[in-house]
Amino acid sequence: SGEEAFMNSYVKDLPLVRDVVGASERAYTGFLNKLRADTFDNLIRNAKTMGHEAYTTIEHTNAETGKVTKKLVPSKVSENLAKYVNVSTGRGKLGMLEKMAPELNTLLWSPRLISSRLTILNPMYYAQMDKFTRQEAIKSLFAIAAAGATIASLGYAAGGRVSSNPLSADFGKARFGSK
Repeated sequence: SGEEAFMNSYVKDLPLVRDVVGASERAYTGFLNKLRADTFDNLIRNAKTMGHEAYTTIEHTNAETGKVTKKLVPSKVSENLAKYVNVSTGRGKLGMLEKMAPELNTLLWSPRLISSRLTILNPMYYAQMDKFTRQEAIKSLFAIAAAGATIASLGYAAGGRVSSNPLSADFGKARFGSK
C-alpha cells in the first residue's frame, strides 16, 4: 500500500511519469520494510542474548486423534519489539480511526507518523513495555535527544541563534544571518 507520507497526486496520471513514480514508491516502501525487518531481527537477537524468549511453543492435543500439534506464539518481548520498531519508524496505530486512514491522509500529512511521535512522547508507552524493550526504547530516545542537542550546540558555537523555546516552530534550529 505504500508509505502514507506521500499522498497520491496527479503525477501518477501522466503516462510517461506513472511507471517511474510507481517504481520509486515501491523501492522506497521496500527499503523501509526491509529496514524495519532487519531492525526487528537484530533486536530479537539481542533479546535472546540477554536471555529473553522470542517465541513460546504451545502444544495442543486433539481429543479425538490424540495427535499433538505445536504452534509458535510470539512472546510479550516480540510483540513489544514489533510495536517499538513500527512506532520508532513512523508507523503508529490510529486506533478507532484505522478504517479512515486514507481520508485522514487527505486532511493531515501522515497521520501514522503523527500518531507515532505522540506515542513516543507518552510515558505510558514505556510503562507498558517489558524491561528489555523499554531499555532499548529509552536508549534510542536519549540518543536522538543527545544528537539534537549536539547539533544545536554546534550551531550555536558556530555563531547561529538557536531557539530554546519548545513551543516555537524554530525550536532547536540554528539560524544564521540577519533574519
